[in-house]
Amino acid sequence: MPSPDPQHRGLLHTLLTGVAMGAADVVPGVSGGTVALLCGVYSRLLRAISRFDRQLLRSLRRKNWGNAAAHVDVAFLMPLAAGLLLGLGLSVVTIKRMLENDTTRPATLACFFGMILASTWILLKQIRPANSSEKMITPVAILIGIAAAAAVGMLPPAAPQDQPPVYYLFGCGMLGICAMILPGISGAMILLLLGVYGYLLSLPEQLLSGIWREPLTSLTIFAAGCAAGLASFSRALTYLMARHSVTTLSLLSGLMVGSLVRLWPFQKVIEENHQKSVTWHWPTGGWDVGSAATALLLGIGMVLALQRFAVTKND
Repeated sequence: MPSPDPQHRGLLHTLLTGVAMGAADVVPGVSGGTVALLCGVYSRLLRAISRFDRQLLRSLRRKNWGNAAAHVDVAFLMPLAAGLLLGLGLSVVTIKRMLENDTTRPATLACFFGMILASTWILLKQIRPANSSEKMITPVAILIGIAAAAAVGMLPPAAPQDQPPVYYLFGCGMLGICAMILPGISGAMILLLLGVYGYLLSLPEQLLSGIWREPLTSLTIFAAGCAAGLASFSRALTYLMARHSVTTLSLLSGLMVGSLVRLWPFQKVIEENHQKSVTWHWPTGGWDVGSAATALLLGIGMVLALQRFAVTKND
């Protein structure tokens, strides 16, 4: 079982974790929850989210701001949220363009592939079955996780939604945010499968161009769905992590391995009738293979360095 989160992590560490989570959440196949788990803040994040409850409302009604802030761990959530927003903004501008470019796509995907590989190895080391029952369930849970994530990753995207209905956008927010905090399941991939990924990424560009009404309305509805999803899902996941940690971590490890299907570096994007589809292929050599191999090693090295930094902060 992984060591518990320390009560106080450095502000810089929390901020950078948020930046990495935000950047990861934009990439189909990568989960911000994986980054949180790797950086050692996952349990603390779930605990803080699950405390948006009646006790918080009572403190707010009584204007007891100090108790309310301490209850939801604002000192942790604020820098994490600031970093996450920064990471989202940077990722939309840079990583999205790198994934859309045929030249840079293999290396970009390979870097994330390496990051997930190293993250899975780190997580597997934390699984320590305490009895024969846990030893039996561990490989089963890992295989179930692999199969589930691979199956989701190979699903074809839904037709893009130009203007999703309110109820659909709200539901996408609920599902997407649950996937974003679940290691191994990419929120961006879920949104892509639901057909709203491109629409949501276009909203910040509309705001920057001076179009306010529709983007703000859509973002508010999506955010409301995210809040509803977090309120329900975080409590269930907190319970599982506390009571069935070995099984839960085994399942999460499998989900991370299965997500590699979506991150295979050598993909070809085909557009027919204004709809994009992705096909996987084997490399034929040349620049793509060399750049992908280098990026793969870079991704592995980044994760190992990040994990070592997180352990140092924990000591």
